Amino acid sequence: MTTGFEQKSGFTIPDPPSESDLGQCVHCGLCLPHCPTFRELHVETESPRGRLHLMRALGEGRVDTSDAFVEHISLCLDCRACEAACPSGVKFGYLMEATRAEIRARRPLTRFGGLLAKVIFRQLFPYPERLALLGGLLRAYQRTGVQWLVRRTGLLKALPGDLDEAEALLPKLSARFFEPRGTVQPRRSLQKRVAFFAGCVMRIAFAETNRATVRMLSRAGCEVRLPEDQVCCGALHVHAGEREQAKELARRNIEAFERRPAARSAGAPAPADAGRLSGRLPPAARAAHSAAAARSAQGDPRPHPGRDEGWRPLLWQRRHLQPDPARDGRAARRTEGGQRGRDRGRRRGER
Repeated sequence: MTTGFEQKSGFTIPDPPSESDLGQCVHCGLCLPHCPTFRELHVETESPRGRLHLMRALGEGRVDTSDAFVEHISLCLDCRACEAACPSGVKFGYLMEATRAEIRARRPLTRFGGLLAKVIFRQLFPYPERLALLGGLLRAYQRTGVQWLVRRTGLLKALPGDLDEAEALLPKLSARFFEPRGTVQPRRSLQKRVAFFAGCVMRIAFAETNRATVRMLSRAGCEVRLPEDQVCCGALHVHAGEREQAKELARRNIEAFERRPAARSAGAPAPADAGRLSGRLPPAARAAHSAAAARSAQGDPRPHPGRDEGWRPLLWQRRHLQPDPARDGRAARRTEGGQRGRDRGRRRGER
């Protein structure tokens, strides 16, 4: 049995999803009520189950990245609500990211679209100071009355594209941006030492949330370090099919945090996402990340060997040391339900 689609006419990206990942869905439909696009459109192709069928067909070479295919994939919000409801543990977010990367590889952007993507993904988000400069201009746009005037006159509707819809989604930017720098001492006796990942959009749009998180950690007895070298997490790049740029950002962040476990801010990718992106990182950073991931999977809370034993992953402590009967029951039901679904599918295939 093959383990991927390297031999087939489907996925052409360097690290395609495996056949087992694409075939893990048992078509139970439990994801449907959790999918926002399916609830809105009531069309099977706009559901996780329908999109998984399209992804598998692409991997098997039965469909191409046509306009209709791209539309169905692009309408997905990549919210991953279906993953939480799936009893089989389908890695929908990972599969969606791989599919979008395949679309980008097969369908190059237009000249204007390519230039815009290069500016946003390669010249803006990887550089916090440039993002802060843009944030300052947008904050002035919002607070000086220009935004009110533009919306009142309908100026954006007269311009080409969907600028009016994009502008309507612009969040209210923070009055004071968040800058990761230095160390925040605990407000009580030292319990833990953590490093804080500030994100990129979080710094300028939800800076108070970051500051409140740091205050909470400090009051809980944590020494919070704020590495200055951290950059964008790369989630937007992966969602847009820019996997190579996302790997570069992952490399930079792993180098910045390899000596410090991080308390993650909203929007940051999960460790499993970073693991998938770490395949082409420098050997030292990849080895450090792989060793930490292996110890975490084995339930070992220790930090990297030879490093300060006081640095323990705060999220690991919360997840593994505090009992949660509801969570444990859900996990057990998901595991048992997924196994039953796979057994049913196997029996049907044997008939």
